[in-house]
Amino acid sequence: MLQDQALEKEASTGYSRLYDSFKHNFNFLMKYANSLFAQKRYDEAITVLKRANLVSCHPNIYNLLGQCYQASGNFVDAEKCYKVSTQLLPIRIYPYYLLAKLYAEPSFFHETEMKEMINIVLSKEPKVDSKAIHEMRMEMNSLLNNQLLTN
Repeated sequence: MLQDQALEKEASTGYSRLYDSFKHNFNFLMKYANSLFAQKRYDEAITVLKRANLVSCHPNIYNLLGQCYQASGNFVDAEKCYKVSTQLLPIRIYPYYLLAKLYAEPSFFHETEMKEMINIVLSKEPKVDSKAIHEMRMEMNSLLNNQLLTN
């Protein structure tokens, strides 16, 4: 764990030095933002992601931006980002999964919306079936079961 943190810190230092040369490269910006996110440097990651949004309209920008906002406690902006992601590529299941988890947050609990997103994650036909889809669905089933037990 500590080794991973040291590697992430070293990577983000390298990304920082290269930023001016690669600030127009979507892949570079996403890797840099992911590195900052992994270090819980959310405000810096948000800045890099806003730059990435000038270069591309890829839904992953909005997913990670939403995760940064959510981790910072800015649930309203997180929700906006996840919703934009669903609009950019509605076939993707991941942003609905992120919305379900957001609505399950105790500080931002929205039961109806959470159940709606869980239903989408569980029923939406994936373009490609994968281990990630199965893991998300297992987590959503668990979340739904926990909600049924507490109500």
